[in-house]
Amino acid sequence: MSNADKNPKAGKNVRVAVRIRPMNDNETAEKARCAITANIRKRTIAVIDRGINKEFGPFDKVHEPQDTARPIII
Repeated sequence: MSNADKNPKAGKNVRVAVRIRPMNDNETAEKARCAITANIRKRTIAVIDRGINKEFGPFDKVHEPQDTARPIII
């Protein structure tokens, strides 16, 4: 008997969405630079800070800072 047979929730897919938050007022006032970039087409994000360039993904959905939380909530 498989896990899906034992547990009706087993075997369900998990979807992962990522949203890069916008800079807050303090970060903007300090002229901070965002260390995370999004590649919507590839559905990945990259951390670019102090010479580190690390890409993560692909995710099911990637949202940019200008995307509000309202349409993101499923």
